[in-house]
Amino acid sequence: MTDHDDIPHGPGPLKGLRVLVAEDDAMAAERLSVMLEEEGARLLGPCRSVADARRFLQNSEVQFVLVDLGLADNFADELVADAVRRDIPFAIIALLRKPIQKRRLISLLTLFA
Repeated sequence: MTDHDDIPHGPGPLKGLRVLVAEDDAMAAERLSVMLEEEGARLLGPCRSVADARRFLQNSEVQFVLVDLGLADNFADELVADAVRRDIPFAIIALLRKPIQKRRLISLLTLFA
């Protein structure tokens, strides 16, 4: 779990949007991380647990949360509730054997960049 502030964001359409990734599947988290950074986002995480992701919400300037509801330590409803209380937009990711469609994800996140 890291804050990638020391890595310059790319010139992509996400323009430094600070995205918290809460995903416990290492391969899915890596795919999301690469995808987001290629499009100019500043990555927070990825976090494998609700507890780690909630700490990021408390201690970092998060602008968007991508969350898998079934994290390693618990169901992520508390994380989603925290995002709602803090007025942070979020999207629930469910890979279900299909990779996330990059175009759709980036189109969504561009609305918040």
